[in-house]
Amino acid sequence: MKKNWFWPVVLIIVILGLIVISGIYMALRTINANNTLDIDERMKNHVITVDGTARQKLGFYYLTGSLKEPVLMHVQTGDTVQKDDPLFTYVDQKLNNEETEIELQLDNKRVEKEQVEGQIAAYEDRRLDADFEETATIDAQLNWLDSELTKADNNISILEEKQKKIVKKIDELTVKAGADGEVLAVDDEQVQAFTSDRQDQPVVTLSVDTLHIDGAANRYEMQFLEPNLKLKAVSPEVDDHIYKGQLESISKTPIEHLETGKLTETAHDESVEPVTEEPTTEEPEDKPISNTKFQYTGFLSKSTNLVDGDEMNVKIYPSFKDHIWLPERFVKKEVVTKDKGKKLTVPITKYYVQKVYGEETNKELVTIKKHVGGQYLVTKGLSSIDKISAFDR
Repeated sequence: MKKNWFWPVVLIIVILGLIVISGIYMALRTINANNTLDIDERMKNHVITVDGTARQKLGFYYLTGSLKEPVLMHVQTGDTVQKDDPLFTYVDQKLNNEETEIELQLDNKRVEKEQVEGQIAAYEDRRLDADFEETATIDAQLNWLDSELTKADNNISILEEKQKKIVKKIDELTVKAGADGEVLAVDDEQVQAFTSDRQDQPVVTLSVDTLHIDGAANRYEMQFLEPNLKLKAVSPEVDDHIYKGQLESISKTPIEHLETGKLTETAHDESVEPVTEEPTTEEPEDKPISNTKFQYTGFLSKSTNLVDGDEMNVKIYPSFKDHIWLPERFVKKEVVTKDKGKKLTVPITKYYVQKVYGEETNKELVTIKKHVGGQYLVTKGLSSIDKISAFDR
């Protein structure tokens, strides 16, 4: 009887023991993984995911009004333009006359210079066969011609500088395309209304080739967004295509206030202390979503197969080289009040991370630019090859 139950019980105990040991091992691995951070992986995987919409942006170009002469148009409806291509130019007859006059003066001075260079060449040829007395006379003449050549060069340089300034002024009178695109419309009636002081309609409407993204981020996400952050976006309307781009702007005013034109009463009251967020150890991905939304805009490097209105899923990357967001548990703050035993007049705050070198760790100084939402922004002291571990709290 004893033999019938003994070995099965032993086997069950062994199996249960292995399960417990495996569970403990996996738990320890998870804890260790949560308490170490590879900086390269952080930059790649620290993302803020928001929704967005592809938008076709239009460029509107107006006349200044009260002009004496009509503008010179360089485009017509249907034309394809590239960024900085001229759209139209304001006419300034005085500047045009000055440019013509300078050009004539330059032509004359260049002819004079060529004549002097010709005379110098002729005297140098004569000098080859001249006797001693004639050589002295030729040398004197060459010296005089050299001075005349220097004067000619100086006069030309002065005139060229004047010409550059005039050309720059004329160039500034030319309105250029702000981006690649297509001319949707040229309003000929508005072009002819150049004498009117009111210019309510654009003379040129341009559709921008590259689509933009408009969307909203919540209060917590907004803290980590800023212009020029890289983004990647996908659309359910376009299969198997990842669009890359950059963040352009993030509004600090809630969308609901933008829509109604209403700002909070404390927005312009400098006597009211700003409300600061309580520190938290939560990651941006785990932070509860706020109902307050803030508008962001971004642009795409390419927009193949996208059309205005397509819904987008957008990933924004807030961490990059010398701009790395770290959860609070990975940064230690120390306030230094003494230096070499002497009390400091003003305490110094220092921040440290714990870098991992194989089985060893070393506490090292970093530079912190900002502390919001349970995250520290490290701008110096970390590189992509670093690995850090969390401090004991």
